[in-house]
Amino acid sequence: MPPEEIEEMQQVDKTKELLSELQLIFDHSFDEIYVADGQGVTLYVNPACERTTGKPPSYYIGRSCYELEQDGDIIHSLNPKVIETKQMQTGRVIVGGKQFIVTANPVFDKEGKLHRIISNVRDVTELAELQKRLEEAEKLVGYYRDELNQLRSDQSKDKDIIAQSKVMTDILQLAQKIAVVDSTVLLLGESGVGKGVLAKYLHTHSPRKDQPFVHINCGAIPANLLESELFGYEAGAFTGAERRGKTGLIESADKGTLFLDEIAEIPPALQVKILQVIQEKKFKKLGGSRPVEVDVRIIAATHRDLQQMVKNGEFREDLFYRIHVIPIHIPAIRYRPEDIRLLIEHFRQYFNGKFGRSVKLEEEALQSLLAYHWPGNVREIENLMERLIVTVDSSVIKAEDLPDYLQPAPFSGEEAVIVKELVPIKEAVEEVEKQILHRAWKQYRTSRKIARVLGVNQATVLRKMHKYQIGEPEEAD
Repeated sequence: MPPEEIEEMQQVDKTKELLSELQLIFDHSFDEIYVADGQGVTLYVNPACERTTGKPPSYYIGRSCYELEQDGDIIHSLNPKVIETKQMQTGRVIVGGKQFIVTANPVFDKEGKLHRIISNVRDVTELAELQKRLEEAEKLVGYYRDELNQLRSDQSKDKDIIAQSKVMTDILQLAQKIAVVDSTVLLLGESGVGKGVLAKYLHTHSPRKDQPFVHINCGAIPANLLESELFGYEAGAFTGAERRGKTGLIESADKGTLFLDEIAEIPPALQVKILQVIQEKKFKKLGGSRPVEVDVRIIAATHRDLQQMVKNGEFREDLFYRIHVIPIHIPAIRYRPEDIRLLIEHFRQYFNGKFGRSVKLEEEALQSLLAYHWPGNVREIENLMERLIVTVDSSVIKAEDLPDYLQPAPFSGEEAVIVKELVPIKEAVEEVEKQILHRAWKQYRTSRKIARVLGVNQATVLRKMHKYQIGEPEEAD
C-alpha cells in the first residue's frame, strides 16, 4: 500500500478517535447540548435532554424549532429569536417546577450566513433554591442581629457603663464595692461624662434595686418651686396648694435611692434641710409640724468645684463633708480616648436597633470622630450618633456626612510659617515642612487627616514626621 494511502488511513483513524472522544464528552455532559442548523432544524441533542425535558433525543432529531415551539417546548424557544436577530440569546425558563438557564449561540459560515445554533441548557433548580434559602437566612440573621443589638443596648444603656480604659475600669470596680452599702456617694465630673449612668449603676447593683430610683436635677427646677418639689407640702400650706397636700420627691424615694444631680445649684436656704435628710433621715413638709421619716440612700453629683464654693460661702461646709463620704471623679472623655471608639460603636448599634436601621461607619469618618476632643463628653457622642443614624440617607456614614466642626479645615494663617534667617534652600524647605507638620499634628492628631489636608499620601506624612520627630509612632493604613 502506498505511503500516501497509509497516511490517509491514519488520519481517518485519528479523526474517528477524536469524534468518538467528543461523542463521549457530549453524551456524559450534565448540561443539555442542543444543535440545530441555520433554519432551526434539530441535528443533535445529547442524552441530558431526558433529564431536563423528559423526552429522549430521538424526539427532537429532524424537527424544526418552530414545530417544537408550537408543541409547547419552551426550553428551546430561543432558537427562533436567534434566527431572527442573528445574536446570542439567554433566558431563564421554568418547566415542571424546575428552573433552567438556556443560552442559544449562533455560528456563522465563511459567507456570514447562519450555519448552526448551539444551545446549552443548565438545570439551576438546586442553585436557585440554595440562593433563596441563603437570602432568607441572611434576612433572618439580620433580624436576629438587630434584635440582639437592641436587647444589648436596652440592657446596657441604663444599667451598664460602656468603657474599657483603666481609669473607668477602676471606677467600676469601686462602684461594685460601694453599691452594696448605703454610704453617701458624690459623683464629680464635667457635664455629660455619665454621672447619671453611674448613679443608676450603683442603684441597680444594690440591695435597693427593686425600690424607687428618684433622679432630681436640682438645677432644672426653679428655685421658688424647688422646696415644695423636694419636700412636698401639707394641705393649705400656701395659696394655690392642693387641698390634700403633696408628696415630695424625697418621700417618693423611700426605701430606694435618691439621686441629687447638680446639688451645687441648691440655694443655701434649702441646703440645711438637705443636710437634715442626710443626717437624720427625716424632714418636715412645707406647712407641716410633724417630721416625715425616710429610708433613702443618697447619691449626689455636680460638675462644679464644691470646695471652692465652700471657700466662697456659696455651699455649706457641713453639707459638703456629709456628701463627700465617697467621692468619685469621672474624667472627661478626652482624657480616656480608648473609650471613644467603644462608645461610638455602642451608640451606633443602639440607635440602629431603635430606629430599625443598619448604618455602618466609614473608616475615614471614624478617624475624624476619634480625633475630635468631645467637649460635651459621652452625651455629645450619644446625640451625634443619633443625629447621624437618623439623617444619613445611605447605609454608610461618610466623612462628608459629619457636621462642619468635624470637617478638616485649612490652616488659618493666624500663625505664620517663617524662616528667621537666610539659609540654604534645602534647609529652608525642611524648616517649613517641620513647622507645617507640627501645626497639623497639634490640630488633627492622625496622619490620615494630615495627609488629606496637606494633599499628600499618608506614607509621606509618616516618613517626614519620623524624620522631624513629631507625634507618636503610627503605621500607614
